[in-house]
Amino acid sequence: MSSNKTSSVPVFVLVASVSLLGGSPAKAAPVTKITSCPFPITAAGSYLVVRDLSCPATFGIQISNTSDVDLNVGGHTIMGSSASSGNGIEVFGATNVHIINGTVTGFTGMSGLLLGPGSSGTRVEATTLTGNGQGLIINNSSGNTISSSDISANLFDGILTNFAR
Repeated sequence: MSSNKTSSVPVFVLVASVSLLGGSPAKAAPVTKITSCPFPITAAGSYLVVRDLSCPATFGIQISNTSDVDLNVGGHTIMGSSASSGNGIEVFGATNVHIINGTVTGFTGMSGLLLGPGSSGTRVEATTLTGNGQGLIINNSSGNTISSSDISANLFDGILTNFAR
């Protein structure tokens, strides 16, 4: 003869425990929305491209002289032209930059992404750099990581390094 017994185990909800201790859930840092270019970033924070950008005469997004920047391209395209005087995304003198989830194309006179002098620790993920003069230029920059990205069909080099460490 078998017997089916079940037992009750108390379940505690973490949120209730935190509330009892007087804590509150952490608020997410505000996200700055990018709707046009050129767009300079000179302060730490989270940035989100919220639509495709057309940058026919200048750079797209420039991150300079700061640290701790998260740039989510939001699955959008940053589009340049042969007349663009800058790169799609430029990083100068910045550390701990994270660029993710987008396409940079059409910067045929320059590059899709430039990791320039004084920059270090940039992480690039799920980013497509195609149809530019150079796909990616790493110039006098160190400690960078490129993963799960497509750097192809550019006019010259896919990846060009100069004093990269």
